[in-house]
Amino acid sequence: MLSPSVALGLSIWRVGCFMGGCCFGRPTTLPWGIRFPRGSIAYYQQIEQLILRPHAVSSLPVQPTELYEVFGGLILLAVLLLLERRQRYDGQLFWGLTLGYAALRFFNEFARGDFGRGWIWKPYLSLPQGISIVLIGTALIVMHALKKSALRQSCRHDVTNEN
Repeated sequence: MLSPSVALGLSIWRVGCFMGGCCFGRPTTLPWGIRFPRGSIAYYQQIEQLILRPHAVSSLPVQPTELYEVFGGLILLAVLLLLERRQRYDGQLFWGLTLGYAALRFFNEFARGDFGRGWIWKPYLSLPQGISIVLIGTALIVMHALKKSALRQSCRHDVTNEN
């Protein structure tokens, strides 16, 4: 029941990340790259990486990964609201949220550039991507089991009503 609200909350949370300058992306030449001001986490990290001069006015343009998650969370919210009307079994919205956010986070991690997230297989698979893989697999298995269980109960209910 709360899954759509959680999706909205995740979007609002990432707006806070954007405003705070954390969870930023890798340097980019894309036209929508974001420059963070001097003194920001992105600015200091780029100086530490020796890709930015210490007296630069702002960071190099980076992928706005926080905004990708804001929009992804809003799309997830819309999908969950549509799914809510057609819900076929208990838990479908929660596991749909889990599946959707894990997939969003998995793909968004490819654009992330901030330090400190950890690695499972450096530099190919970050810790959040590993967790996302586990959550995606778990969600798919549980959703399949719940759907199968709901179908069995529906069939039993139909047989009982015929007698």
